[in-house]
Amino acid sequence: MRKSVHSELQTFDHISAQLAEIAYHAPRLPIRSSDPSSPSTSPFQKNLTFLFLGRTINQLRSLWLLTINGYTTEAGAICASIIEHAAVVAEIARDPKKAEQLDKAITAAHSKDEFDVKFLPWKYKELFDDIETARGLNEKLISKLYSYACKKKHPSTIDELMTSRSGGDLTAFPDGSTEDLSNKKFVLCVAHYLILIALEAISTHFNWDEGDEYFQQYVQATKVAQGAVNAEMQKLVIERLGPGTL
Repeated sequence: MRKSVHSELQTFDHISAQLAEIAYHAPRLPIRSSDPSSPSTSPFQKNLTFLFLGRTINQLRSLWLLTINGYTTEAGAICASIIEHAAVVAEIARDPKKAEQLDKAITAAHSKDEFDVKFLPWKYKELFDDIETARGLNEKLISKLYSYACKKKHPSTIDELMTSRSGGDLTAFPDGSTEDLSNKKFVLCVAHYLILIALEAISTHFNWDEGDEYFQQYVQATKVAQGAVNAEMQKLVIERLGPGTL
């Protein structure tokens, strides 16, 4: 059964590989020679951006393994986390002030006896709204995607409870069938979309040497990935959220 699921998800496997490859090259892009005091070239902004980007790509690899092995509910939890981290990447790449706020918040949290996991100086909803405004996206699009991903963590428990009440069997086995294919595609598609937003923010807002061949290859690879991701978004997200969503 796994072969069938893997075959059905080949397009998503290819997109995941594309995005991981692009992300690998992002920290190696050439910076244009300019005023070193420019906010766009501040070391902590780049370091924080690529720290969160690296975490996001590792989660994407985990998401893929969970999905093809039938752990769709757990994949939903990882997808929600990818949305959070990709949103942070997009925002701190776009806004040096946000990067500075995050740097101070992390430093303050680290100085405590117990590290506060809620160290972000903003709510995710604020990040989502800022990204939607900056990119001209439909209002609340990212919040809706985030809500769908979060819901994947919880309904299974309710379904299992109702199944047990009706005398059905409960199993701890993953769902490797193609019947759950729509949900598997959805979590992968949403994760790809947010990672793409993060990668595009990196290419747009940092002070790169745009005439450099390496940078141009990065931009071209991002555009190719954008075409593939948007094609899947058009099919899957409109199916879930309705026409006019994107």
